[in-house]
Amino acid sequence: MTPYASEYEGVRLLSGTVDAAGRTMGVYLFGAGGLLIDTGSSRMIAQLTPVLRTWNLEQAVLTHYHEDHSGMGRWLTEHWNLPVLAAEATRRIVAEDAPLPDYRKAVWGPRPGFETRPLPGVVDAGIYRFHVIPTPGHSADHVSLYEPRQGWLFAGDLYVTDHPRVSMAEEVTADLLASIRRVLDLDFRVLFCAHRGVLEDGREALKRKADYLERLRERVYQLREAGLGEEDIAQTLFPQPEPLEIWSSGDFSRLNLVRACLKTTGGKTGP
Repeated sequence: MTPYASEYEGVRLLSGTVDAAGRTMGVYLFGAGGLLIDTGSSRMIAQLTPVLRTWNLEQAVLTHYHEDHSGMGRWLTEHWNLPVLAAEATRRIVAEDAPLPDYRKAVWGPRPGFETRPLPGVVDAGIYRFHVIPTPGHSADHVSLYEPRQGWLFAGDLYVTDHPRVSMAEEVTADLLASIRRVLDLDFRVLFCAHRGVLEDGREALKRKADYLERLRERVYQLREAGLGEEDIAQTLFPQPEPLEIWSSGDFSRLNLVRACLKTTGGKTGP
């Protein structure tokens, strides 16, 4: 499948897609100066590398360890000798082969282990300087990249959608809300999302997500205080199964979203 390539304010965008079980999934890679932000999945190597070869890359940064963001890391380090920078928590995870559920391996391909380099607090990329902002919630190791002079925020999977109805088991809504508030304190204009591309209204989009999650979390706690269990809360709030829930065999689920809302900062279940 031919990738979609474009440019916005000097940032290069490259969208790779994969097909699995009749569903098309995609992820964006971004290039700014000599920096590649995320690597795409291992199933995208043949699709994306002809375009990436023209980007004159000097280094890459991972926003987090998930295989759609890190799966090509080993190929880039071995075949192009491209340094891949990652937060310490991410480095520990991607050093080993990923034990993926079958459907994720079928969609994105395997994520073989590879060596990374430490991610500094500020990443120099030619004329750009990216500040690394810890933004856990979607995953514990998640970071975003902020370029203050340009007003850019590369947010990985911090946004994705402003009304999530399912989540993965590792997500923590309290941490996600804190991360959104953290980046909303930054003076950015444009949000670059790994699954949505360019959001010129990124600040408002993140505010909508935060408002939604605040209301959802409050409602989840109200229902639990009324005596409902987690499964009943999920059924009450989201009566209809979501397509992604069915397709992922429950890896993404309404129940996981309820559990994410009940966790406190750091992933422990609240009182």
